[in-house]
Amino acid sequence: MKRLADALRVDPIEILFAQPKMRRVKVVGAVQAGVFVEAIHWPHPDDVYEVAVPDAPELADIRLEGYEIRGPSMNKVYPEGSVVVVASIFSSREQLVSGARYVVERIRPDGEREGTCKLFEIDAAGRRWLIPESFDRSFQPIPLDDDAFENGELVQAIGRVMWSVKRETPDYQANFGAARP
Repeated sequence: MKRLADALRVDPIEILFAQPKMRRVKVVGAVQAGVFVEAIHWPHPDDVYEVAVPDAPELADIRLEGYEIRGPSMNKVYPEGSVVVVASIFSSREQLVSGARYVVERIRPDGEREGTCKLFEIDAAGRRWLIPESFDRSFQPIPLDDDAFENGELVQAIGRVMWSVKRETPDYQANFGAARP
């Protein structure tokens, strides 16, 4: 350890207890498949909170934001209450990548919005799909072909999932009975 520390020109204690640099990301809303709302972003600033994720240099200039996962449409990967941290499509200008997960927004002509998180896939025939990853089989793949949304709906990716975290909010009274002295 001493030789490695000398080679790196650091104190050996820095190697033993090195902490990764973290980036704080605001959790700004929630997404839930099949639920249409006025906006997927929370209207009250008091609802917004932060989570910490590794500070990836390749994302230094990319806007990151978090969304709470609600409902079971992605429960194989993200249990309800998980937070997905996404790299903004608008800031990264990334094209959708087959096999990656995205927060996607579907907007009706009346302005109501559905936010969801899904796996993006392109099948052998070149068709594009949003795939739920759920134990609940009632959630079915959503086609993204041009004729899939004939009623004037707009579907747009908000951001690519880069990390997921689970916010721990234990209720000791409910889970463990009366508080102990």
